[in-house]
Amino acid sequence: MKYQINLISSSSNRVKPVDRVIYFSLNYLRYILVFTQIVVIAVFMYKFRVDQKIIDLNESATEKQEIITVSQPLIKEARAADFTIRQSQTLIDQQDNFSKMDQYLFSNFPKDLFLTKFSYDGGTVSLDGYTQNIQILKGYYQNLKKEAKFKNIVLKEIVKSDLGFEFTFNLGGFTQ
Repeated sequence: MKYQINLISSSSNRVKPVDRVIYFSLNYLRYILVFTQIVVIAVFMYKFRVDQKIIDLNESATEKQEIITVSQPLIKEARAADFTIRQSQTLIDQQDNFSKMDQYLFSNFPKDLFLTKFSYDGGTVSLDGYTQNIQILKGYYQNLKKEAKFKNIVLKEIVKSDLGFEFTFNLGGFTQ
């Protein structure tokens, strides 16, 4: 048995370009078309899902806007109440500070010092009075300096008069 092998192709075995195109279109083009259709369907499904999310978000935003519109008067009322509470707390704190300062001043106040005028203006206390003994005034002044409950302690003036020694204290910056 002898076989004859021809390694040079003959011109008759050549495939024509038209035949190649027909072969390609019949075998591979149908797969490409099916794959393209699947991709198109997937894109449409994704588009529908995205459109539904957009619609849901718009509805949610509309609902939240309505809630804000309805609750706006309540928010304004709450802010006004909060402002009133803060103002009240500030006044209470100021009164408490004044009460503690007043209690401190008069609990240590010597009985031989007499006040003719007491004024309080925004954290500053002014005391006008008189005494017969200057040493009592000096001791009270030194006691205020030593305890340092006030940041500013100023003995403004001491004047000798018919009542004795008249004095003026200015005290400021009370710390508890």
